[in-house]
Amino acid sequence: MGDRGGRQVRESEFRDWLETNGANTESGRNTRVHAVRTIEKKLADLGFHYPDLEAAWEADRFADIREAISRLRTDFDSGGERFRVLMPESEKPRNRLSNWRSWLMQYGQFLDGHASANDADRIRRFVLENYIEPARERDGQSAELVVKDVNDALGLNDAWPNICQAMRGRKFHGMADVPPPQSFGADMSTATRFVFDLAKEDYWALRTLRESLGEPIGQTNKIASFALEDGRQLALDLEAARTQIWLEGSYGHWSVQQVTVTDYPSQKSRNSNLPHRLRHDVPNPREVSKIEVPNAEVLSQLVERYESESGDKSGTGELDPVPIWLVTSLWGQEDGVPRFLERGEWSLLTDTGSANNRRVREMQIGDRIFLKDFVPRATELPFDTKGGIVTANRFRAEGTITEMSEDGLRVGVEWQQWDEPRTWYFYTSNHAVWRLRDPSEKESADRLRRYLLDGEEQDYDWFLNDPFWRDRLLGAPTESKDTIVQPTNLILYGPPGTGKTYRTAREAVRLCDGSVEYGEDAQGRAALMKRYRELVDARQVEMVTFHQSFSYEEFIEGLRPDTDGPSESGGFSLKAESGLFARIADRAQTRVRRNEDGISLEGRKIFKMSLGQSNDPHSAWVFEDSLEQGYAMFGFRDVDWSDERFTSRDEVQAELERHFPDERITPQMGMVKSPDRFRNQLSIGDVIVASKGLNAFRAIGIVEGDYEYAPRPDGRYTHRRKVSWVWSDPDGVPVGELSPDKRFSLDTIYELPRGRLNLQVLERLLNSGPQEVDDNNPEEGDVLPHVLIIDEINRANISKVFGELITLIEPDKRLGMPNALKVRLPYSKREFGVPANLHIIGTMNTADRSIALLDTALRRRFRFEEMAPDTSVEAFLEAEKATGLPLAQVLETINQRIEYLVDRDHRIGHAFFIGCKTKPQVDAVMSDKVIPLLQEYFFEDWNRLAAVLGEKDKGGNFLECKTIEDPMGEGSEPLKSWRVLDSFEEGAYSRLVKRKPSGAISAEVVA
Repeated sequence: MGDRGGRQVRESEFRDWLETNGANTESGRNTRVHAVRTIEKKLADLGFHYPDLEAAWEADRFADIREAISRLRTDFDSGGERFRVLMPESEKPRNRLSNWRSWLMQYGQFLDGHASANDADRIRRFVLENYIEPARERDGQSAELVVKDVNDALGLNDAWPNICQAMRGRKFHGMADVPPPQSFGADMSTATRFVFDLAKEDYWALRTLRESLGEPIGQTNKIASFALEDGRQLALDLEAARTQIWLEGSYGHWSVQQVTVTDYPSQKSRNSNLPHRLRHDVPNPREVSKIEVPNAEVLSQLVERYESESGDKSGTGELDPVPIWLVTSLWGQEDGVPRFLERGEWSLLTDTGSANNRRVREMQIGDRIFLKDFVPRATELPFDTKGGIVTANRFRAEGTITEMSEDGLRVGVEWQQWDEPRTWYFYTSNHAVWRLRDPSEKESADRLRRYLLDGEEQDYDWFLNDPFWRDRLLGAPTESKDTIVQPTNLILYGPPGTGKTYRTAREAVRLCDGSVEYGEDAQGRAALMKRYRELVDARQVEMVTFHQSFSYEEFIEGLRPDTDGPSESGGFSLKAESGLFARIADRAQTRVRRNEDGISLEGRKIFKMSLGQSNDPHSAWVFEDSLEQGYAMFGFRDVDWSDERFTSRDEVQAELERHFPDERITPQMGMVKSPDRFRNQLSIGDVIVASKGLNAFRAIGIVEGDYEYAPRPDGRYTHRRKVSWVWSDPDGVPVGELSPDKRFSLDTIYELPRGRLNLQVLERLLNSGPQEVDDNNPEEGDVLPHVLIIDEINRANISKVFGELITLIEPDKRLGMPNALKVRLPYSKREFGVPANLHIIGTMNTADRSIALLDTALRRRFRFEEMAPDTSVEAFLEAEKATGLPLAQVLETINQRIEYLVDRDHRIGHAFFIGCKTKPQVDAVMSDKVIPLLQEYFFEDWNRLAAVLGEKDKGGNFLECKTIEDPMGEGSEPLKSWRVLDSFEEGAYSRLVKRKPSGAISAEVVA
């Protein structure tokens, strides 16, 4: 790719820094400079968009680049040659790649202005250059050192405690890119011996546990989890500076030599990445122990002893608290059970970032999983429902999760197929992934838990006698039950100007509010339109105009360029994006709190904030951990801002200048203004809108706590504030839903101006219930009626635009209705149905296209209502009274003549004249709207136009015709030249009504 723009590696300064910090040979310094320079030149080939390494260091302390180099090493181990991006001529790149990772961190220390002025840094540098790097150059697997040898070589004065501490420290492990070492002999003495594995993936502790217990049941960058045959679990902390394992139970009484045991009572907080049985934030948590182990020999003895002791398999509660996942047996459109059993897995087809993908990522080793079929209308029931409809889940196999998901698609499962399927009724779900509630949260869930885990039979009488289930089957016994509004599919058709637009607004208000108590006079119409605009602002009503090129991709879903996401080439990727109909359908299914418990925006500031980079999968944990743990996690320099003096931005800047003296720091830099906003300007009670790139947002929360400094091992995202995340959608919602500003700015955090926000939509999202609501498990809140208005519905290719939706919009096929249907959408692969509370109103201008030509499939699914010209409308009569003109007779006369000359679909509507108060206003309607429309109807045939309106000097006062003689004098027929008069005389409208037409129109037609 050649040299990149921006700053380049500061070679001369780096060489000087290396020499000062112990790189004693010129060749050693040259090698390090070459490695760092090469990495910077190849940033784009490695998949990064940083202009230089300084920008990468600022972003994440080289975490992602170091991870990329590790992947090159892994690729080499599997026979790949991607390492040649950095080392095109190398034949043994494995250990060399580890050295390059290490040298890259040295360059980061140089950029931070770190100087090695103490013995600890001298020790680290000496061991790195004299033990670790030479062993890698020899293509060795490990490096070994004795503390006394290091002490003597450096001429230190009995510094063996310092040497031991440095070798066990995270700082050296990061600098050398090695896992924690094994240690032998007396601790903190001249005889202490350390053995370092030269690659993190060769970690001795992980290797020992694999040999003793087999492959991990789950492994991330943070934790490796193992399971014993009796179900107990063991975990190895892969991030700890000293080798730490976690066990179920209390082992403080163990007298194993060279180990340190820390007991954790059941409620005591502990590592949040542990597997389920070792966590404290689960129902009925267990007591556990954390044990530090010095070497493989001791670890093997400890595991052997752990295996020999019995453990608590069931926890302390009456019900087994193990998480239970109920998942669809479908794989795409086909039965996936044979595939899942044969492969020892369960999987989804695609990762769209949906709630289902998120739940797959939440699955842990040891969780239970059951394959289910959803039966929307169960038959041959073992009980009498008196005609009520009952749903069912049919279970066919059970299993235990053995491998966690890294892609949101697949988990490994040890399956056991049931000899006969078992059917469960009432409390069911059609979601592809459904996590059963924890014990004691819901009685229905507890009964299903015993049914699945203990084989307990379902008690049908309990459900039939429970008020909620009884009312669902037989109807509520009181009049307080909400009336179920039947879905409306309505098309209003008629000529132009018949009030179709106003009627759609009136219908939309009626469907949303339940009634329309507005008068037909001007004041009532204004009040109705005001309410209509409020519903549009609240996104309960949407309007779209069809046209000839309108498509399925715009209406339902299609692939859109995603510049925020990662791409293989060209700077963007294609992403499935919901169209207008799919968005309003999803919105209609969201429950909203509308009582006094709802959240108000009054007095709250609103901030946009980024939670990690949405286009970087390596930082996805920031968003996920923030929502899971109830915090907003914030990056920027690892500086503790807890001190009260940092309420001043000037103090923030001064502290940064003290930490980073070599950098030029100004008040407007992100490293100054963003911490100030996060710490000082963001207040408890304020609202955070979490962005997804620049074009969407994916979560909304309310700040509940002050600033906290929470250091992390890697020094990243060390700042946080407690937040209650009340709404989230991992897919993201376009910024346009909240604001006319279509994009967020690049700032990590800033206050959004209230005047530019749709506060109704934001408040609605704050008060929304779960995004996916189980029909049999209603949450607080109501689903609101929604209306989609499709103007000019006859202008588009209906089959092309609606696709499979043409069936789903039928009233009885809607979600919640007797014959509810869902389809799998072609791009996102998600299941989709149309909710019953989404009403569709279309309009047709019959002058554009005859209703007879409309798609038959649409005609069958909509109720059609004609909107004809109506001179009895109150607002029209008001105009006639105000102007003193015979508008009703004028309109009726014009329409009779149009119907004779063309057809009834091309008549003129009464709405053109509504609102007129003077004759000049009526004249303007005639000259600017009615006459141009007639010209279009008659294709500029002025003779026919004159047959309708009349000609000046022949009983009319709207048109004038002059004769132009043949200028050539050749005897040709004179040419008629027509024009619309500039003004209409006072009696023009009366004469139009009284005029007797000639030509094609008989006197009887006008009478």
